[in-house]
Amino acid sequence: TENGGWAANAHVTAKLADFANVTLAGNMYTPGFGSIENKVNERKKETLKQYNISSTVELGKFIRESYNVRVPMYVDYSEIYVTPQFNPLDADIPLETTLKNTELSKRYRDSLRFLTQDYTRRRSINFTNVRKDKGKDSKKSHIYDIENWAATYSYSEFYRRNTTIEFNLLKDYHGGLVYSYAPQPKNIKPFDKIKFLQPKYFQLIKDVNFYLYPDKLGFSTNIDREYTSNKVRNTTGGDVLILPTYNKRFNMTRNYDFN
Repeated sequence: TENGGWAANAHVTAKLADFANVTLAGNMYTPGFGSIENKVNERKKETLKQYNISSTVELGKFIRESYNVRVPMYVDYSEIYVTPQFNPLDADIPLETTLKNTELSKRYRDSLRFLTQDYTRRRSINFTNVRKDKGKDSKKSHIYDIENWAATYSYSEFYRRNTTIEFNLLKDYHGGLVYSYAPQPKNIKPFDKIKFLQPKYFQLIKDVNFYLYPDKLGFSTNIDREYTSNKVRNTTGGDVLILPTYNKRFNMTRNYDFN
């Protein structure tokens, strides 16, 4: 017989004064859950538990306001647990029945629970456009001002394991540094006031203009590093040696801007 399942969703957002927002979300469903239109074989065959917590924080609020420092941070963490209704190693028997069988050792049951569960974890942290803004009473910009600089850093991680994957781990790192300066040089029009060039026939010559130096200077440097490791689980039942695989990638790019 097929028992009816249930599902639930929750979402909460909290604002902490003027420096942070926190969001917590979660959902769950059990075997047998589905819409009215779903047939029995189309309903859920597993239990899913999922939650996610994320937050945006302006760390610059903890620094004296007159310094005009901006440090926006974003953090995120989530986990997903998927437990099948039936034992993958013996599809005719509900997994819960096997896990409650006291004739089996506790070590075996704990191992079975771990092996049959599909588990996913994600976490990340980001610092985007960390900078110092100019104050209200700041004077003319200079090429050496610290306000011309901005930095970015991020780290993210993905991990998963299930009945066929012993572990799948992905780590991604990113860092960036940006410099931008707009000096606003004077625009020079050498033929603008010459009398015999005033007629419209000489408009093309009259409109010639240039700057003595660039009106924008900038460059950016970005570094990306990726690390991946993966190992397939031995499901043959035999003594098979399976080695993990690794992949590493490192990129560094530079861009220059002169206008």
